Parts: sequence; C-alpha cells; structure tokens
Amino acid sequence: MKITFRFSIIYLYLFISVISYGHDLPWLTAPYLQNVKPNGITIMWEIKEKKDIYINYSTDQTLKKSKQARSNDSKHDSHIYKVELIDLKPGTTYYYRMSHEGIHSYIRTFRTAPLSPQPFSFGVWSDSQGHNRGAYNIDIHEPTKSMMKHMADSGVNIALTSGDLAENGGNYQDVRNYFLDRIAKYLGQSVPFFPAWGNHEPNRQDIIRKFADTPAKNRTGMDPGWGSYSFDYAGVHFICIDFSTMKEDIKTWLEDDLKSSLSNNPRYTFLFIHVPPYCELWIDGDKWLRSRLVPLLELYGVDAVFSGHTHEYERGYKEHVHYIITGGGSWLDWEEPIVKDWEHMFVGGAKNLAEFRHGLINEYVRVDVQMDEWIGTMHAFQPNGDYIGVRDRFGSMMKDTNGDGLLTGSERMMPSNYLTGLPSDAKKISVTDPTKKKKNAE
Repeated sequence: MKITFRFSIIYLYLFISVISYGHDLPWLTAPYLQNVKPNGITIMWEIKEKKDIYINYSTDQTLKKSKQARSNDSKHDSHIYKVELIDLKPGTTYYYRMSHEGIHSYIRTFRTAPLSPQPFSFGVWSDSQGHNRGAYNIDIHEPTKSMMKHMADSGVNIALTSGDLAENGGNYQDVRNYFLDRIAKYLGQSVPFFPAWGNHEPNRQDIIRKFADTPAKNRTGMDPGWGSYSFDYAGVHFICIDFSTMKEDIKTWLEDDLKSSLSNNPRYTFLFIHVPPYCELWIDGDKWLRSRLVPLLELYGVDAVFSGHTHEYERGYKEHVHYIITGGGSWLDWEEPIVKDWEHMFVGGAKNLAEFRHGLINEYVRVDVQMDEWIGTMHAFQPNGDYIGVRDRFGSMMKDTNGDGLLTGSERMMPSNYLTGLPSDAKKISVTDPTKKKKNAE
C-alpha cells in the first residue's frame, strides 16, 4: 500500500508539473516579436478566447517580472494579444513565458537591440503574399516557409520586408495562410521583423495591420499598423515607407527624418519601400519616386533601397545608392515582359542572373553590417524549398572585378558598374517555368 501510495504521489506531481510548466497555451498564432529597441520589445500572439494572460520575464529563468497583456477582438472569432515590455537592458537576452490561471507556456527568448554600434545582420524579403501557383504542388506554401526558416536559422538579428504579405490584407483567411502561418510562425517567433506595407494591404483597417506593432505609432496621426516610420539599430538608420501614405510621407516627413538622423551620425542608412524607383521587368519603376524620392536618397547619402512589387530579383547602383528588388517571396512574374533596360540596373531584369532567366528566382537578401562596411548576399531557393545558395553579392566596398561572382579581399573597393557571375562552386540547376508548357502549346 505504501509503495502504491508513493507512486500515486509521484505521478500526481509529474502531472501537475506538466500542466504548470510544460504546456503551451492554445495558440492560433504563437508569440512573435515586433518593434525591438534597446530598452524594449513588443510580443504579440493570437488565441480564440479572451483571457487574462500575463507575461513573466527576466534575464534568467526565474521569470520574476510580470506584466498583463492587452487584447483586441479580431472580429474573426479570435483575439489578438499584445504586450509591450519597457525599461529593458540593451543588447541583453531575456527569457519569457505566458501564464493563465496557473497554466504556463514554454519558455522562449528574445534579445534587445544594442545601444552602441556593433556588427549585426538583417534579412530582407518582399511579396510573400501568396502560394507558388503550381511551381510545387506537393506544398503550395513552399518555398516561402523554407525561406523564412532559413532566414531565422541563419542568425539574423532583425528582418525587414518591403510589403505585400498577403494577397488581400483585408481578408482574414489570406492573412492566416500567407502571413500568420508562414512569416509570424517561421520567422517572427525568433526574429523581430518590421514591415514597409505594400499595395496588397492598402487600408488602415485591414486585418493584417492589426497584427503588427511598428514605430509609426510614435508619429502624430499614425498608429502601430499605419504609416511610414524609422528606427535605429546598432548605429544604423532604417526607414520603412508605407505604400498607402507614401506620397504624403515623402513630401512632408521623410526629409525631416533624414536630416534628424544625421545628428546621430549613422553608420549607414537603409530605406525600404514597396514600389521600386527603377525596374526592368513588368514596369520601369515609378516616375514620381524618381522625381521626389531619388533626389533625397542622393542628397542625404542613403546607402541602399530595398523594394518589391515586381516578383523577381533585380539590383543596380546609381549615384552612390544601391537599388535592390527582392520580390521573390512567393510566386514569380514569369509572364511579364521586359519594358526597360536601365543602364545602372545590371543584375536581373533585362540581364540574366547567373543560371536564371532575368531575375526570376525565389530568394531573400541577407545584409551583414560590420564596423567599416556592409555586405549583401542574395540567397536563392528551389520552388520546393531546397536551398540553392548565394547567387549575388554586393555591398559598400565591393567590386567584382573578375566576374566570378565571388567577392574576395582584393575585390573590396568602392563599387561602380560591377556585375555578378556564377560562383565557381555553383552547380547548374534547372528552375521550372510554370508557363513553359503553355507557351510551347501555343
């Protein structure tokens, strides 16, 4: 009887422990990271019911601090939760978990932004708005899922997107399929990300914007999911332009922001905007942006502009500004024509990129920021999510003088009209063009 009683006590203790410490809450969208700063961060998640949920956190696993989360009804049979942590230590790893009536989630971690300049890396992508449109029917959500996983696993500190994150940002099911179950799930749980909204999420009340918390809320008349904004990370200035407020923000806000940032002597300045000023496939870019935005980029020394809108990869360099289109986040623009051949756009578009026609490849860009230079690499993927490798390199002090696609020490200098080539270790592969059968039939 004593042995049976002891075993019963042990089993009861283990059962209570599992409930209290090893059980995750019933997430519809598990916790993901937003708006990281040196002294704070925002954590968001989604569950079906409205509950009193607290976050327990600290720099160790004692989790001695606590704060209650706020929730809003999504109007789609769920509740969106948000907790903003403040007064944190810069450049510090924190542990956290969510608690509700004695039930605790698994312990997760985040790291605050550094206060002073130091090396770091960030990922960039755009147009992850839909499925692959038949390029890989076994899983229509590839290669976007694998790209987000790869970006997170690569160890980037933050990520930024140039928009179009769902086919219809006002449709909850689209937001669920293409944003919450891919971007928030595979990237956002470990990497804080910042959106520069696109034309597929154009309205202030679009449900996708309710799942974001950006520094735009610090601007008069804007809110956490509406408007352009800027922030600093490790001595680098980042600017995200909202497609829906783009013209007004460029006319009335952007120059003041660029002027203000100069007082902090940023190491580099990167700008993210959905529509590219220059493009060769489908559109030639945007004339208004060329007349109003480009002069500001050149005047205030913006180092690089990252865009999307066109679903492919292009890159160029003009008047000390790099222009990168990283629109390979989901389906590709196979049927769109080349409409312009800009002299300063020399990768993708009207020119083939390595083994790929034009720049038609699924990809994201990683930027490694060092103390005295920054280096960008484009990471390419097969439609099924298999990683191909790096297929383009560029940066602040680089010129591919021998055309091998590899940028070695002797090739590090101020860029001019440099091109990329096929890396010497690359294997020739074939990427299926879903329109090929149709074209052949015609």
